[in-house]
Amino acid sequence: MKTSSQLLISPVICGLTLLVSPSAQAGCGPAEGLMQICYKGRCEVQKLVRQCSSVVAGNHYESDRGWFYGYSEYIGGYATQMVVRFTPHDKVLYEGDPDESPYKFDICGGRFTGGPCSSKKWAKQ
Repeated sequence: MKTSSQLLISPVICGLTLLVSPSAQAGCGPAEGLMQICYKGRCEVQKLVRQCSSVVAGNHYESDRGWFYGYSEYIGGYATQMVVRFTPHDKVLYEGDPDESPYKFDICGGRFTGGPCSSKKWAKQ
């Protein structure tokens, strides 16, 4: 009988371990740095406040004044989709090919967020 109870406990413990262990999903958190937003040749710099990244959903960034942009659907290491939103109005401003977008973004702040701001000329202004 002792053997059969041990056989029942093992699958239960394995199942609980799978439920508790983290899955491959988007990780979002605060970000420190700057975001440059350009539209038709006019640019402004805002504070970067949030970053999300996921293998499936790609990378997304948000500024302190509500600009949100992100890339997804990577093919051969190149993002084929871009979304630009202005979150205070929850309005999508652009969705499609990053190369066709009238919006251009650059970020800085760390190793995983575009590199240090000291290396970006626009961040020193």
